[in-house]
Amino acid sequence: MEVIFVWFILTGGSGYTPPIEVRNPPCGIPGFVVGVLVDRLVNPTAVMWPDPKVKDQHCRIDITQYMTGLTPGQYHIATTEITKTWNAGSGVSPEAYIGIDPHTSVYWVRQTGPSILPGKPINFRIQVQPQ
Repeated sequence: MEVIFVWFILTGGSGYTPPIEVRNPPCGIPGFVVGVLVDRLVNPTAVMWPDPKVKDQHCRIDITQYMTGLTPGQYHIATTEITKTWNAGSGVSPEAYIGIDPHTSVYWVRQTGPSILPGKPINFRIQVQPQ
């Protein structure tokens, strides 16, 4: 695979965010991945997918810089992969499509400000009730 497009899809949103076009993504990273994964469910920093050439390895790209321009809300990521270098305006068609199954991630949240998740309990202890 030489080119992958990474799309950020806002749930219930409108408008269009251009995809990230990654040429020759970094692959060959040890670890089995199924489908498209994000590294965390709130403000993810990386997207991963299976390495199409090496079994039990994966590809990974950093999305930190791209996240800063996204509107807060619930998203998922979708991918489109092609096998040869392709320029959209060149009139040259992509050679083939390589399907990552599934090609969309789970839903995750782009958030600014404090976390919407509850904090961990502090000074937690268990007391035995007298009988």
